[in-house]
Amino acid sequence: MIISGQRRLAAKYQRGLGYPARLRGDGYTQARDWISDEERWKEGYQRYNGGRAWNWVLDDPEGPISGPGSWQPTGEIYGIDAWNIQKQVEEGNPPSEW
Repeated sequence: MIISGQRRLAAKYQRGLGYPARLRGDGYTQARDWISDEERWKEGYQRYNGGRAWNWVLDDPEGPISGPGSWQPTGEIYGIDAWNIQKQVEEGNPPSEW
């Protein structure tokens, strides 16, 4: 049922929105919030399929977890593919197989 899938995606998206704050609560105090729709949606879509789209990677892996770092892609492609389809649809150019 579509509504069920929509609810599941919405829940995963919301869970993904809170991921940076949860990391900060775990001691990664410099993990920044998402700054773009792309980051937020890739994370939400990937969580819908399982896993995460982003990992917080410390600049100095030997240093304290409170040190600076950056979000790096996990290599999971479902979230990226779903984001690309979303952009194509928004631009009026959905995938040919639709």
